[in-house]
Amino acid sequence: MHPTRQCLDRAVRTKALTRALRATGPLDLSALGHTIDQAQ
Repeated sequence: MHPTRQCLDRAVRTKALTRALRATGPLDLSALGHTIDQAQ
């Protein structure tokens, strides 16, 4: 994933991070989104 809001939004929409991390439930990615927003 690229450190952009567009990539994060797509990863959330397609549940790519949940699959990649083999999480059993939804992930709270709000901190990651905040970090990406601050970097841009």
